[in-house]
Amino acid sequence: MKIVFLEGLPGVGKSTIAKTIKELKKDNVVVAEEIELFNPKRDNFHQDFYMKNDDFKFNKCIKGIKNNLDTICIVDRSAISTLSYNQSKNIINLKYLVELESVEKWFEKYIEFFSKDYVFVYFLINSDEQIYIPFNDVNDPYGSEFNQKLLQDITIYNCKKYAKNFILKNYKKSQMEDLINEIFN
Repeated sequence: MKIVFLEGLPGVGKSTIAKTIKELKKDNVVVAEEIELFNPKRDNFHQDFYMKNDDFKFNKCIKGIKNNLDTICIVDRSAISTLSYNQSKNIINLKYLVELESVEKWFEKYIEFFSKDYVFVYFLINSDEQIYIPFNDVNDPYGSEFNQKLLQDITIYNCKKYAKNFILKNYKKSQMEDLINEIFN
């Protein structure tokens, strides 16, 4: 049994890797993706959506593993991403503290899980490509290059702090096959 979380900034290739693995249609592979695509223009945007999404992906993995102990579960982002996003947002916008406290309390249920021998967290960095800014909002961790660098540093810190098996990977999309083979071995 193995659970692999793919972490990294937007555009680094996490979703493409998860989709490619899903298309392999292996019997012992579960891919847990987001419930819906990120849409910053959605009305009533709130971190509760992402916490529920992380819970959904976690439960999908656990269910898949219980059905077959030889299962590998691939997860596009984890609760560490949600925690890190909110910590970054709190630094960028100090009025965000109340939201951060609820996210930190929610995250506590995952701390022990990330210390398991069968849980791996890959943080992908693509230093050759320009940072992808999905929208221009200086109050959002994804909204500027400076904010994304802050988010990346906080996420790496949290991965090191919480994940027993943390792999920092300088990744280029041309290396996807090699990374997929590494994940499966």
